[in-house]
Amino acid sequence: MNNSQAAMKTPQKTLSNVDVFEENSLNELYETVADEVINVIKKKPNALIILPTGSTPVKLYKALVKKFKKTQDVDFSKAQFFNLDEYVGLEENHPLSYQYYMDTYFYGPLREIDKKRAPQPQNCHLPKVPKESTPEEAAQQYESKLQKAITQNKSNAIDLVILGVGGAYPETTSLGKVILRGGHIAFNEPGTPLTTRTHVVTLTDKTRLDTGFRFSSLKSMIKEGEFNDRFSTDVPKQALSMGLANILEAQRIIVLATSDDKAPVIERALMHPENDDFPASHLQRHQNVHWYIDQPAATLIEDQERYYNKAPQNLAEILINKAKDEQLPENKSILIVSPHPDDDVICMSATLEKLLTKRNNIHVVYAVTGSNAVRTTDKTYQEVFPLVDKEHTTLPIEERIQLAKQRAREVEATNATAILGLNSDNLIFFKAEYYKRRGLPGINALQARDLNRMKDLLKEKNPDIIFFAAENDPHGAHGLSTQLIAQTIKSMPNAQRIHFYGYRGAYAEWPLHTPHSLMIVSFNELEMERKISAIRAHTSQLDPLFPSFDPRPFWQRAYDRNKESGKKLSQLTKAAFSPYAEVFKHFSLDEFVAQYE
Repeated sequence: MNNSQAAMKTPQKTLSNVDVFEENSLNELYETVADEVINVIKKKPNALIILPTGSTPVKLYKALVKKFKKTQDVDFSKAQFFNLDEYVGLEENHPLSYQYYMDTYFYGPLREIDKKRAPQPQNCHLPKVPKESTPEEAAQQYESKLQKAITQNKSNAIDLVILGVGGAYPETTSLGKVILRGGHIAFNEPGTPLTTRTHVVTLTDKTRLDTGFRFSSLKSMIKEGEFNDRFSTDVPKQALSMGLANILEAQRIIVLATSDDKAPVIERALMHPENDDFPASHLQRHQNVHWYIDQPAATLIEDQERYYNKAPQNLAEILINKAKDEQLPENKSILIVSPHPDDDVICMSATLEKLLTKRNNIHVVYAVTGSNAVRTTDKTYQEVFPLVDKEHTTLPIEERIQLAKQRAREVEATNATAILGLNSDNLIFFKAEYYKRRGLPGINALQARDLNRMKDLLKEKNPDIIFFAAENDPHGAHGLSTQLIAQTIKSMPNAQRIHFYGYRGAYAEWPLHTPHSLMIVSFNELEMERKISAIRAHTSQLDPLFPSFDPRPFWQRAYDRNKESGKKLSQLTKAAFSPYAEVFKHFSLDEFVAQYE
């Protein structure tokens, strides 16, 4: 039996190969994996390691660079590094090529610290298509290069593969049935045969849609003169990728997965039989694969009840006090930061309404316009476009269309919050520029103009309380809106007096097992009806242009999770609460900045 055969065993359903990290210990996740990589190379200086790209591994590369700088005995110079994949059609120095990504986050910083100990150029390999080759020929050449390196390796195998994992998405079959697919590893999409080696991939519409915002950002920055206009802004249609057979022949595999949207993938990959609709599920057949994930990604595989076994003995008493309406703030200045123009009503409609009855001065800040998520067939868009078109006749048609989409989202937000009793004068459409700068390696999406504008806004409103999005989304708008606050708030005078409440809501509310840090808002059927009406007032999002793995409409998701939280609250307290609940987690200034800056 050779090494690759030894690595393949009967699928295991044990979760002993899964490490779950709480939200406040995510740095530990990347530190742990960085230590694993370094230990492999310390034990075997010429180790053969396969590396990923994407948003999740960025923090891993930063942890590796930090350890490399701090510890002189870390030496990567003899190790062989191969990347999993690369786009077809992007030159090496294209800002969205994976070569550029690796040079920006890993190879470049290491060589700046110490060229002798850093990975040597001849040992750093990415699949690419030479001018004289076809993509198919280039795939075969990269496969041959990999096999040659394996043959020269002492263990005659790949020592370590590090993987990210793609999200899930609903797909309608020819019979009209909605199924869930996803969980790609490298560019091995659902349906990729297990025997596949390095190959040419035709990217799915879903994959191209998911990465399209990066190319839109590049287009915007070229327009601003920050990049040369020779770079293509067309989303590639093909990529080169190592196959599942290559990956499964490694001696050890590490998988990184974070955020709520990965939860169904993790559950399908670990708890269900292997399924071609989820390539990550084929990792079950490997005897030495380890999953490093955060708590939101682990939601569907963990026994949630074990958390309540560790809860305070007087949990019921604490929850009862936390869920009383009299615990809500009164006569305060409150800022609700909504990443998109519908997150406020999706996540905290009932709370907003109750806070208004407590005579609080509430302002909602919509961080980005949300215009990219509007179809030209949308009813509100078609109502506002003629007005925008008439008002801005000198602008190019593309800009008039974008302005109309932006205006449509503003109209929807105004209509939605009016249902809850909030005056339109209390809505702030911030239009953050980071929306046009996301996803480019080495580019800080948060620029001085956004930071200064937010600083001015915070000074003007002088909030006592800030509600913020405490979860990320695949395209980064949620996390960046929170980061924008965290990077500006600490410089405010008397900022220590501000209370921060994080809301979740894309897929789940906060669990109730850590009651001391929670604010719980219980609400009734009439309030739920208004919440649903407010969510549905965002008509452009009733059939979202960027659907997630969850096929339920936003109002249904909100209804289900709020009902589940209300049910859990009643079960734990044995008290008569309203049937629904929105849950928030409290942070001090120091906690907020430390976790989200």
